[in-house]
Amino acid sequence: MAVECCADYTPGDAELEVMDEYVTLLCRGSEPEVEVFLQGHPEHAESLRPVLEAAVALNHAWRRLKAKYPDVTVRKLLKL
Repeated sequence: MAVECCADYTPGDAELEVMDEYVTLLCRGSEPEVEVFLQGHPEHAESLRPVLEAAVALNHAWRRLKAKYPDVTVRKLLKL
């Protein structure tokens, strides 16, 4: 299944589990290469590649934000 844009993509349960695994690694401070990680999940590689790349980009942005504003939280950003 070709995925042109993450916004047009609805993952299945198995893909959600793989995404959760990757995001958990990111949250723990690890950042496995997307391509290396997807080698372990070849059946989902094509559809998850753009999603995981977006997760990496968001993680980098969050780290830069936290470095500049250490007290920032998602709650504060969203003014909840």
